[in-house]
Amino acid sequence: MSIINKADSMPRIYRKNYLAAVEGRATPRNAIKAFCLECMGWQRNEVSGCSTIDCPLNLYRP
Repeated sequence: MSIINKADSMPRIYRKNYLAAVEGRATPRNAIKAFCLECMGWQRNEVSGCSTIDCPLNLYRP
């Protein structure tokens, strides 16, 4: 799946940050935020409750 196709399939509210992250224009914090949101199926409330301790970004998640 291409980046554009992937962006088209996600909630519109997260597209700008996601595209900035994959294009290398996002801050590290925003890139991590995009990663976590994608990992949790774009469910913002699930990110704060993430219990995946083996994720390398766990200590940095939003």
